[in-house]
Amino acid sequence: MDISTFYKDYLNATPQELAPHGYVLQDLVRRYPWFSLGHLLLFKALCGLGGDASLSQSEKTAAYVYSRQKLFFLLQQSREDFDKIAEEEFFTLDLSEAAAGSASSIPAGSAAAAALALGKVTDSGKAVLSAAEPLEFVLDISKDRTFYPGADYFGREQMAAVQLDVTAPIDRFISENPRFTQVLRRAGENVDTSEQDAPPALQDDEFVTETLAKIYALQGYHKLAIACYAKLILLYPEKSAYFASLVEEIKQKSNN
Repeated sequence: MDISTFYKDYLNATPQELAPHGYVLQDLVRRYPWFSLGHLLLFKALCGLGGDASLSQSEKTAAYVYSRQKLFFLLQQSREDFDKIAEEEFFTLDLSEAAAGSASSIPAGSAAAAALALGKVTDSGKAVLSAAEPLEFVLDISKDRTFYPGADYFGREQMAAVQLDVTAPIDRFISENPRFTQVLRRAGENVDTSEQDAPPALQDDEFVTETLAKIYALQGYHKLAIACYAKLILLYPEKSAYFASLVEEIKQKSNN
């Protein structure tokens, strides 16, 4: 998919126009999970399907867009469009089917049937139609909705099935990142990732902050977090008691 096709066929399309291309957008965000516009367009396509297909995707998309108000607007607009379409389908009747149904209820040899067959509407014909029993129109509105497996949640099995093209700069970046190589299977090149899977190490001259230490702790790198707090204790002796208490909390969590 080139850029011109993407902007022409996807960016300015309505939710109903995007709905048939949901599988393309799903594959796009699978390959590039950080592509925020792709997540937004996938949510827009699911809105075009109607039903509850877009509700679970809205939570995932909210983490990638700058404003959740945009998601709310798309969802509300698509619901209003579906309500309008359903109302039009309910009140719009096919006149040709109505005439055919009326003709089938009249004896074939009657003059009124001949007039209807010739497309002539006479006063007597109107009388025959009005005297006939009321016609019952059954609107067959399909309730089948298409859901895209994996659009709501990308598990390890789905991520492991993604193949990367190492000749593309973005795919190469993903494959060389230790966190991505744990779940993505690289294709087209045999690379030893034993060093990439090793946990990161804190350098002696590395700049550390309290925020960095908290991030390491949340990610499970307890030793790195403790090393950061040890540096912070040396840099800020007046906060040594505070940092020491955080170190004790990390040790207690790791022991449990």
